[in-house]
Amino acid sequence: MPQKSIILEVQGLRGLAVISVLLFHVQLPFIHGGFVGVDIFFVISGFVITRIIKKEVGNNNFNLSAFFIRRFWRILPALFVTVFFTALVFGPLFPLSSNDTFYYSMFSSLFGLSNIYFYFTLDYFSSGIANPLLHTWSLGVEEQFYLFFPLLILGVLNIRQSINHLFFVIFILSFFGAVIVTYTNQSAAFYLPWYRAWEFCTGAIIAWNGIALRKSGVSKSVSLLGLLILLVTILFYKKSFVFPGVGSILPVLGTALLLISLDCSSNINGILRNKFMTFFGDISYSLYLCHWPIVCLVGMFLPITNVFITVSLIVMSVLVGWLMYLLVELPVLRFYKQKSQSLPKLTLGSAMPIFALVLSGFIVLWIAFVNGVWERNPEAGKYLKIENEASLFRLNECFFVTKEDNLDESYNKCLDISTDTKNVLVTGDSLSANITSTFIDTFPNVNFLQASAVNYKPGLESSWTKSAKTLDRLVRSKLWERDVKIDLVVIFAMWQSSDLPMLVENVIALKEKGTKVLVIGPPVDYYTNVPLLQGMSELIDYDLVPHVRRKGRSEMDLEFRSELESVATYYVSVVDAFCQQNQCIHKNDNSGLYTDKVHLTRLGTEVLISDIRKHLNGFLN
Repeated sequence: MPQKSIILEVQGLRGLAVISVLLFHVQLPFIHGGFVGVDIFFVISGFVITRIIKKEVGNNNFNLSAFFIRRFWRILPALFVTVFFTALVFGPLFPLSSNDTFYYSMFSSLFGLSNIYFYFTLDYFSSGIANPLLHTWSLGVEEQFYLFFPLLILGVLNIRQSINHLFFVIFILSFFGAVIVTYTNQSAAFYLPWYRAWEFCTGAIIAWNGIALRKSGVSKSVSLLGLLILLVTILFYKKSFVFPGVGSILPVLGTALLLISLDCSSNINGILRNKFMTFFGDISYSLYLCHWPIVCLVGMFLPITNVFITVSLIVMSVLVGWLMYLLVELPVLRFYKQKSQSLPKLTLGSAMPIFALVLSGFIVLWIAFVNGVWERNPEAGKYLKIENEASLFRLNECFFVTKEDNLDESYNKCLDISTDTKNVLVTGDSLSANITSTFIDTFPNVNFLQASAVNYKPGLESSWTKSAKTLDRLVRSKLWERDVKIDLVVIFAMWQSSDLPMLVENVIALKEKGTKVLVIGPPVDYYTNVPLLQGMSELIDYDLVPHVRRKGRSEMDLEFRSELESVATYYVSVVDAFCQQNQCIHKNDNSGLYTDKVHLTRLGTEVLISDIRKHLNGFLN
């Protein structure tokens, strides 16, 4: 394979990767698997970096410190600019007392450790706002690869062993480790570099061995197959698939097939090297960095599923990415090339770490200033102290949130039947868990059973995670297959309009078992964290919350009501409980009713349960 400094087809492949990630993050409805763009990047990185190392080793001019310095100057300036502006914009929106993970993620991003940080800190009960630096996890993985991979290659060369043996060992250990760990600890397989190393190794093996198909007919067929595989994964993969592990095989394979067929003059390579694709390849790094903070900022206040907003997000992201490429990436690289021969290595090598430390100092000062503003306004600050109560959800007791698929034996007590009183099963996703404790406090003489799990909508199996499927099997084995007496089933979840037909079927099936069914309709929810908005409203003396209430919930409630009132025993409208004449309450006597975008405080659950009690007409008393 000829050693060209820039391979246009690879740039086009980068363009495909970043386009898929961008379209996925703006929630374009037909891009279900755009997240595999990161896997494409990993394979490309392994390929490109190994080509560079191989060429310099072959010319006897590979210098490890020079390699690291080049990587610093290539990667860090655009990252620093992204972190700087993200801190400026989001700092006032994420005060430390509300969301300390944002600030720690800035520091971890600056020093190439964000993937490790997010692995240890991300959990289900986050603030309800997407972290605008979450996407830097993949940069952390890449930077760790750039750090250790050249060291391993040099170590093997020094003991005169085969580089291919090194690649083979890394590939096998990493791949099978990823496959196994994806089933036992999906977050580890996703974020940690040793479970992603096989993807880099795939590109490295191709580059080190110069693997290239020479026969035109075969090469053209392979390149077509590679692109088709990538398009299938980008369009049809879903977040619910087993991923990464086995789920990463197809995007890695598709990328590899395109890389080994770079030399042919196929129509596919023609597509990859056209100006449109290479333009996106050129700006791919800057576009990747800037797009997610933009999506997060707009998504805090507006529905990004709106077509106009989606298109605007795409245009805005591409424009900002292009400007950062022109104003940051290119000038910095030009400066480095001009000064790399004249400035001492110590100066070049220390420049980026010093910038990182200076930027860290700025962030510390900015945090102090922003928090000072909030602390001087205690009425605003009190809302920031609102958070999800684990006890309210019966977390680690009866609310199944783990990504693993095994239930602790102690969970069985959550489904124990009483022979002395009425039995009520409260079931659904986190919204059902949110209200169960208040049900128990309100009706102390009733035995409440709880079957709650993340994404668990009874009867709607297509939306279930592995944990939801496990919970459903337990519910069936302990309750429905034993034909025990359940007096009332309460179903509450984060409903979508598409859920309605299957929900109706499930209600009919439950009633045929002889149980009454109470369905709680679509929740009243908001685009962003309600306590944060309440605090900001206090600061500016203007109520922001009504302006970010999610649209369409009243219409969805009417749709659910019309279908379910004649089917379910009871239908409770959350919209009616919280809203009058399109005005919805979000606080009561200056006490907040929400803990995030949709979950309720104890006071909020009391508002809802009070309305439910009216519908039951004394049934549970």
